Amino acid sequence: MESLWGGIVISFSIKSLYLYLLTKKRGFIMSTFVIILVLAVAVVGTVIYLQKKGKIKDADGNLIPDVIEEKVKEVKETAKKVAVEAKDVAVAAKEVVKQSKEVVKAAKGSGRKGRKPAEKK
Repeated sequence: MESLWGGIVISFSIKSLYLYLLTKKRGFIMSTFVIILVLAVAVVGTVIYLQKKGKIKDADGNLIPDVIEEKVKEVKETAKKVAVEAKDVAVAAKEVVKQSKEVVKAAKGSGRKGRKPAEKK
């Protein structure tokens, strides 16, 4: 009977330790979330206050500062240019792979493909 109680006590202590750590972790996550939420609300409140005072320009009145709107437009344009350039690089890389395969075949001695060079007169 005594060993049974010892097992129950050990099992209970392990479970309670697990639950304690679980609640501490959950509490840490919740407190971190609350801190981040409070900071975000403070930043938004400060921006709105500065816009109402006229320190930050907002021509269209949508509560998004004009500086941020301009930067977002610049980033979108840059992203479009990068996407086009990436497509060009992909096409060029495919062409390089194709040509490298032809070079390997030519080194092995297979016949030439494509248009033959013009003969000299």
